[in-house]
Amino acid sequence: MASKGGTRRKRTARKDDSPLTEPRYLFARDGESLARLAEKGLAECRTRLGELLSTAGPRTIPNLLVPYDGLMLALQEVLSQTVFLFEVHPDPDVRKLADHWYQEAQRFATELSLNRPLYDAFTALDASGEDDETRYALEKILRDFRLSGVDRDEATRARVQVLRDEITAIGQDFDRIIREDVRSITVDSAGELDGLPEDFVEGHAPSSDGKITLTTNYPDSIPVFRYARHADVRRRLQFEYLNRGHPANLDVLARLLARRHELASVLGYDSYAEYIVQDKMVRSSKAVADFLAKVTAASAARAQEDVARLLERKRHDVPGATALDAWDPNYYSELVRAEEFAFDAKLLRPYFAFAKVRDGLFALTGELFGVRYERVSGVPVWHGSVEVYDVYDGSKRLGRFYLDLHPRKDKYTHAAAAGLVTGIRGAQLPQAALMCNFPDPADGPALMDYREVETFFHEFGHLLHSIFQGHGRWVKNTDDGLEWDFIEAPSQMLE
Repeated sequence: MASKGGTRRKRTARKDDSPLTEPRYLFARDGESLARLAEKGLAECRTRLGELLSTAGPRTIPNLLVPYDGLMLALQEVLSQTVFLFEVHPDPDVRKLADHWYQEAQRFATELSLNRPLYDAFTALDASGEDDETRYALEKILRDFRLSGVDRDEATRARVQVLRDEITAIGQDFDRIIREDVRSITVDSAGELDGLPEDFVEGHAPSSDGKITLTTNYPDSIPVFRYARHADVRRRLQFEYLNRGHPANLDVLARLLARRHELASVLGYDSYAEYIVQDKMVRSSKAVADFLAKVTAASAARAQEDVARLLERKRHDVPGATALDAWDPNYYSELVRAEEFAFDAKLLRPYFAFAKVRDGLFALTGELFGVRYERVSGVPVWHGSVEVYDVYDGSKRLGRFYLDLHPRKDKYTHAAAAGLVTGIRGAQLPQAALMCNFPDPADGPALMDYREVETFFHEFGHLLHSIFQGHGRWVKNTDDGLEWDFIEAPSQMLE
């Protein structure tokens, strides 16, 4: 279904005749096909690097930056699509091999960042006569080389390579353990669902033994945390929700923190926090701490007032209560809003059927940005529930996105946007995806909570940002070079 692009605001797009390319790893038929494609793709990257380094004569934009950009485009495609498949593909063999080839691609990316001859070639390049866009890209390329440790001695570079490889592998394990650990509790009767929306209760019929199962997936956990009157139901489900990955991830997290700290130390930083902000707008961990202190000072008194108000309301249910438990704030916040301000968020749910929210989001952003969305069929997606859309500015196609929006076994359990194909003007259009866990129309009315609607708008903001910015000249001026303390700004604006 195409959205209705309005005429109130017309977005001015730079002319871009880039083709829409096929994400070759994303549509691999099976694990074996993916492995074959990824191995070939990384081999091509190594060939490109060899050709780039063998170029004779003075370094120029055409013989250095242009081929380097082509190399980075090819590498980003392997990285982004394999890590995405690791999070969403229903076939365990594909997920396992996607994880392997993502780590191989990340290993090559680290090798590239530590390649001294390549770095020396960039330092020898005279860009004084180039345009601002090119000089900005080169500035970030050189910055990232130095942050990686390329200018350190050989022993340091070798240790950095080992540490980064380990950090990648450990991080993948951490994510996998959480993703695979969907937990549940049972309640003895519908009476224990008191306070929950009517559609929720109707969608959770008792099993043959009379018990009702509630999972840690968002369509269950969000309503329970906000509306369930039985404190023990909230407590039990929150305990399972917060303990996903426990105890397995305790050791994994300890190893991850240790490797990160060692990496920062090897590169001359006091902490990983100080190291990781060097390519951000904030630039220092002290600036982060100062900002958090400023926010705390401005909000602490009001936060205490809110806590006191919620505790006072809790005492109507639990006389003599001296504190809010961890499973109380969401519930009592909703209860106070309903009782004192006549605003019951449950009553919004009938207005927020999933399909209606999706189509409303398309219509609103279409009018806001002067674009339209057209549903695409016949694309060999990784799961039957995935929807595919092209984004148009008038008759000009700007890019493509994929919506994987409902829970299923072994899928990523949070909500996120992911770049799949980096858009470069004249080379290829951007492609991105959302992986979320909203109620599934296949299972019932799929009524969304307001917070879920907010999340949908938030993540769609990331997705549109990826599509709109994917028409520049150089890779470093797209997703790859974006400061990550800015990344949430477009998404928060759409909230």
